[in-house]
Amino acid sequence: LKIIILIAISSIISNTIVITKNNQYERIYNELSNKENINFTGIVISEKEEKKYYDKYKIESQYNNKKLRFYITTSKDTKLEYGDEVIINGTYTKPEIQRNYKGFDHSEYLKQLKIYGTIKCEKIQILKHNQANKILQISNEISKKIIINTEKVLPEETSSILLGLILGYKQDINEQTQENFSNASMSHILAVSGMHVSFLVSMIDKNIRNFKYKNLFIISF
Repeated sequence: LKIIILIAISSIISNTIVITKNNQYERIYNELSNKENINFTGIVISEKEEKKYYDKYKIESQYNNKKLRFYITTSKDTKLEYGDEVIINGTYTKPEIQRNYKGFDHSEYLKQLKIYGTIKCEKIQILKHNQANKILQISNEISKKIIINTEKVLPEETSSILLGLILGYKQDINEQTQENFSNASMSHILAVSGMHVSFLVSMIDKNIRNFKYKNLFIISF
């Protein structure tokens, strides 16, 4: 009986949290959709993702005293860097919901990334550089150097797969290769997953055998 009560209470709490968060998303979707033009100040928190006709970035912005994340799309001649503080002006598009039964629900996927939709930029102005979290800024610079050096020393096909394995960076992997990994049920190794964490933990475990607080350090890592 105690276990059943505990499960019931946990379910009620978790469902209440989910419903509250979904209501918050819907409220912001509706508020932004009713605006003809969006004017935000935000910080770029991703490298550009190149599309055929535009580039896409992720930004973090303050809206009604809340930190919200959006995708922004820009013209090909707009050059932004990780950590740039920008003023953007454009039109907002809310995420698409599931259209067919058991079909892909893009809005639910973006909720996992805490992204509230996409803004198509008509004007964009850079205010300052290097305004992101310092630790994330350094981490991003290290990732960029790994990508550049790997692409210098290895052929394109090999370097693209290696970068997918170690960084989850899949931009240079062609569609056929990604499909092959998917058909072999191995797509997870091209993303930063539990497998990567277990490799790192095992490396630490082998190198600090005599450390008194080894387990505490590994858990924290």
